[in-house]
Order: sequence, then structure tokens, then C-alpha cells
Amino acid sequence: MSPDEGREAHRRCATSVGGRVAERDALLIMMAYRHGLRASEIAGLRWDQIDLKAGVLHVTRRKNGSPATHPLRGLELCALRSRRRQQFPNYDRRNRARWYLPIA
Repeated sequence: MSPDEGREAHRRCATSVGGRVAERDALLIMMAYRHGLRASEIAGLRWDQIDLKAGVLHVTRRKNGSPATHPLRGLELCALRSRRRQQFPNYDRRNRARWYLPIA
């Protein structure tokens, strides 16, 4: 899939996915595409793996993969910041390790 196809897929997902978590679902699909994440890796994402200040995602790979650090840029970074504000209006950095990203 080319970058243009990826952007188009994200745009279609964001507009066609209904319900109260459409933005979250579009974000997770975009992250899975950009970082090559498996479903189990997406389901296990925690806020302590995401450093919004540095713009990096720390990925713990399943199935004998090596842990890696991936850059977060542009739309993805903005969407993650927005998601955190929606999920935790009074976000406390000390408690971030226990919060999973995909939970509504």
C-alpha cells in the first residue's frame, strides 16, 4: 500500500466508521498501518508506550520480535493528543502506565 493509499484508507475509515469511538478506531487503524502492528499489539497499547513530547512510540513486539522505537509525526501525533484529552480530561502522568489506549 502506498502512502497515498494509506491516507485515503484513513480518511475513509474516519468518515465511514460510525459510533462514539469512530475517531479512536480510525487512529488505531492508522497506527496499525504506519507501524505494522498486529491486532494483539494494538489491543495491548498503553499510554506509557507513547511519548508525545518526544514524538515516539515504544513497541513491544509479539511473536519473537525485537522491541523497537517508532517516530510519531503529523496527523498521528495530533490524533493521539486529541485522544488522550478525550479519554482523560484530568490526565495524571504518574498513573499513565495502567491506562490502555484502545479502551473507550
